[in-house]
Parts: sequence; structure tokens; C-alpha cells
Amino acid sequence: MKNKTPKLISLKKLTDLKWVNLYKSVHTISNGKEVKYNFITRRDSKHMGKSHTKYVDAVKVLPYFEKDDQTFIIINKEFRYPLNDYVYDICSGLVENQNDLVGDVKRELWEELGATPIKIEKVANVGSVSPGLTDETQECYEAQINPDMTCQHLEISENITNIVVPLDKLLDYINSHQFVLSASLMLQLFYYKHKK
Repeated sequence: MKNKTPKLISLKKLTDLKWVNLYKSVHTISNGKEVKYNFITRRDSKHMGKSHTKYVDAVKVLPYFEKDDQTFIIINKEFRYPLNDYVYDICSGLVENQNDLVGDVKRELWEELGATPIKIEKVANVGSVSPGLTDETQECYEAQINPDMTCQHLEISENITNIVVPLDKLLDYINSHQFVLSASLMLQLFYYKHKK
């Protein structure tokens, strides 16, 4: 027997912060009982819910360049405050313009790497990041960049070191460092796509 979709009864904002907020939702389920659920979101209430699944909160970008007949990938070692530690990731950032995600990709490459793209390719449509915790979505890209990177243009809270890894060493690098899951998956996809 198919379960009925729970029905949203109420949604209450519990915090009032700039970048992310805690909400409490109340749903009724098929037996008529109420289920209360807390989650975090970057969105305002008008952009929440199924009708806004195309809304993109963040872009994730795998930057690479070609030099001397080799492919190199740029990985970020970044301090993440919720973990109070460094993780390995790829270029990513919040979307500033829903109508120009490629513009956000270019901005993130410039800020985190000091790089300009030669070619940008979308590799994954809008996807949920952690649907048990948040409605946050991201869209994923690969970007071939000019190897002549300049200095980073980071915000004061960002602590990012760029690491250049040759394609033939990429799997070993992934397996020996703690990567953000979405970055690890994108890097592995990139490796197998380009090593064939």
C-alpha cells in the first residue's frame, strides 16, 4: 500500500540569522497524527517546498587545467567552522543570482583560485545536499581554467589553500585525505571520465 504524502500544517522560523536559520515544521501523516521536524535552511519561506526544487543555493566547481599533455586538478584544503578542522573540497560557494549560475561559477573561481575559466560544463543538475537536515541544493560544474592563476580574493572568514594534483595521482589523493562527499564523488567521476 502506498503511503500518503504528509501534509504541511505549519512552519515556524526559530532563529533570525543572516546565512542560515532553524525552522520547525508540523505535518500530518496518513494516520492523522502530527509529526514535528526541525531543519535548517538558507532560504526564506517563499522559496521552500517542492514547488521550489529548481532553486539553487550553491554551486560546486571542479577546476582543472591542461599543461604539457597532462591534466591537473585544483583541490581546496579549507577550514570549516562547524567541524573546527580542515577538509578537502573543491571550489564552491553560495549562489548570488538564480538567473546566472555560470556567473556565480566564474566568481567562485576568481575568489578561491584567482582563476579565469576557458570552458565551463554543467555535470549535475540541482541536487539535495543532506535532505534529513536541510533543503539546501547545489548544482555541479567542471571548469577548465587558465593555468596562470593569480592570487586568491577570499573573504576574511575563508581559509583555503589550493593544491594542484595530477590526474594520475587523483585516486590516491582522494583515498588518503578526508574529502567532502560531493567533492569526492565529482573527483572520481572526473577521473574515470578522463582516464578512459
